[in-house]
Amino acid sequence: MYYLELIQRFWEFNKTTKVSPTEISLYFYLLKIGYDNDRYDFKISDVKLGKDLGLTRKTIKSTKEKLKQLGLILFQCKNGVPCHYRLLLNYSFKIDAEKSIKIEESTNVEKPRKSKTSIISPEIFLSTPNTLQVLQEIEINNDGKISPELSQKQKFELKYIQKYEREEEQEQELQNLKNRKIPSLDEFMEYARSLECYERELDLSISEKYETWNNNGWKNTSNRPISNWKSTLKSTLPYLKNSNVENTSLLQNIPNIKRPES
Repeated sequence: MYYLELIQRFWEFNKTTKVSPTEISLYFYLLKIGYDNDRYDFKISDVKLGKDLGLTRKTIKSTKEKLKQLGLILFQCKNGVPCHYRLLLNYSFKIDAEKSIKIEESTNVEKPRKSKTSIISPEIFLSTPNTLQVLQEIEINNDGKISPELSQKQKFELKYIQKYEREEEQEQELQNLKNRKIPSLDEFMEYARSLECYERELDLSISEKYETWNNNGWKNTSNRPISNWKSTLKSTLPYLKNSNVENTSLLQNIPNIKRPES
């Protein structure tokens, strides 16, 4: 994680933008949490933040909203669960006067103003199931066409979301692997021998199937994770049996060709 770089970048940003001491305190605390977890995204509740920083929940709410409007963070909150935060890396150093005024006003207003155009919401970064939803949210101008000057912004947003989706998929896959008990070869063979359709002649095929699944990260031929190896083995065993019978039959049908006498 670019911890020191983000600190340096923030102080450069602070030279051109008014950031209050409370906002600085919250941002650096979020940065510390990211550093401790070696991640740019994490979850923490407003209650926890308020307790650690000595701030009220109302102050935490308005302060994190200001940080989001400054482009420093993204977050999504749902009732009853901790907020999901993401630290942004390449935020802009330039905030025009009009936007700065709006940010100042928003700290005193509960409901943000609705824009005239449909702009990608920062929350989509955290909650969108796929990039198709984002494509449906891109900003359009009065003629109903995609605004050319926003094309680079849209490309960045889509690239960011796709990267986030990949990280989420990898994290979920790792979590599934942790939660799934991977059997040893002995345990695998022992369970196979307890099944009704087991035959001793299948031992080699069963052992080979174990090696195939193990080398493939416990994914089937469709590249889907094997969540219940016992159930999968039980349904696979009859096919191994049929395959073994066919191979044996082929060997038996090979004619014994004698070399002609000279």
